[in-house]
Amino acid sequence: ESGAALVSIPQERVRNMCILAHVDHGKTTCADNLVATNGVISRQSAGKIRYMDSRVDEQERQITMKSSSIALQWAPPGQPTNEKYLVNLIDSPGHVDFTSEVSTAARLADGALVVVDVVEGVAAQTRTVLRQAWRDRVRTVLLLNKVDRLIVELELTPMEAYERLLKIVEQVNAVNQQLLSEEIMAKGATGNAGADAAGAGDGSGMAAGAAAEGIDLAAACLEFDADAEEACTYSPERGNVAFGSASHGWAFRLDTFAKLIAGKMGAKPENLQRVLWGDWSFNKKTKRAQRRSPTDTKAKPMFVEFILQQIFAVYEAAYRTLNADLLKKMQSQIASWKDIEVDRLSAGPVAVRELLLRWLPFADCVLAMAVDRLP
Repeated sequence: ESGAALVSIPQERVRNMCILAHVDHGKTTCADNLVATNGVISRQSAGKIRYMDSRVDEQERQITMKSSSIALQWAPPGQPTNEKYLVNLIDSPGHVDFTSEVSTAARLADGALVVVDVVEGVAAQTRTVLRQAWRDRVRTVLLLNKVDRLIVELELTPMEAYERLLKIVEQVNAVNQQLLSEEIMAKGATGNAGADAAGAGDGSGMAAGAAAEGIDLAAACLEFDADAEEACTYSPERGNVAFGSASHGWAFRLDTFAKLIAGKMGAKPENLQRVLWGDWSFNKKTKRAQRRSPTDTKAKPMFVEFILQQIFAVYEAAYRTLNADLLKKMQSQIASWKDIEVDRLSAGPVAVRELLLRWLPFADCVLAMAVDRLP
C-alpha cells in the first residue's frame, strides 16, 4: 500500500521488531513466512526464497550477513481490515562474525523475537543475543522452532518431545535469570551513584565490576525485583512462547489450542490456557485438571494429550505414507480443512505444510504474539 496508508496507522498499532537467533536456527525462514502474509512472496515459497537475504553473496552462501528490514501490515483473523497493525521487521544475522549487525538491529527495535532450534537447543550465539537484548532493554518473546525435526528426524514420542521443549524453555530462562542476577549483584557491589552509571553500560562490565569489588554480605539485603524477574521469564501460559516449524509453515501458542478445544471440554479458554503447560493432567471422570503425581506414569500432561498428539497424528498420516482415512476423520473436526481433497494429497513435507499451514498458520501466531506481548 501507499506510504500515506502506512503513516495513517496509529502509533499504538505499530510494532518495531527484530529477529534474533543463533546461526541456522531459522530466522530468515521465519521472516519469509511473515513476508508472505503481505503477498510479496507466495506462502508455498516461504523458506525457499530467503527474501530478506537480498545480497548475491547471502543467497550463494545461504547465510544472512547484513540486517535487512521490511514494513508489513497485518490484521488479526476475524477483525476488520481497517484495524491493521504495522510491523516493522528487521532480520539480523546469526553468525558470530556479524555481531555488530545484531547490535544495530536490537537498538533500532522495541521488541525482539528470539528463535531457538529445539534440536540444537540454546547455543552460544543464543546467549549472546539474549545478553544484547537485555543490555539494550529490548522486550523479547520466544519461538521454539523446528519442532518438526523432533518428529521426523529424531522420531521422539510426544512425551519425549514435551520433555525436550520443557528443558529448552528452562535453559533460556536460566540465561535470563543469570543476566538479572548479574545486574542485581553489580548494583549491590557498586552502591548508589556507581550503580546507575554501570546500569547504562555493558552488562558484562557490570558483572566484572561486581566480581572485582565484591559484595558486602553483612550489609542490607540486596533488593530483588520480583516484577523484573517475571518480565524476563518466558512462560507459555503467559503467551510469550510459541512452538512451531517455520519450514512447514505452522506455529501455535497455548491460547491457540485453548480456544480450539475449550468448547468441547466445557471450559473457559483462559482457565484452560493456564493448565496446558506443566504437570497438569485431565481427569476424564471428573472433567477437571489436576496435578500429576510423580509416580503416576499413566496420566499424560495436557500439553501432550491435547496438543502434541494431534500434531504428531498429522505427520503420521501425511509425511511418510498417506493415511487418507485418518485425515478424513480429522477433517471432520478441523474447519479449515473442509475444502481439501485428501485423496489427491501426496505423502511428504508438501502435504504436511498444506494441512498445518491452514490449521495453525505460522505468521498469524507469531504476529499475534508480537502484537500482544511486544511494545
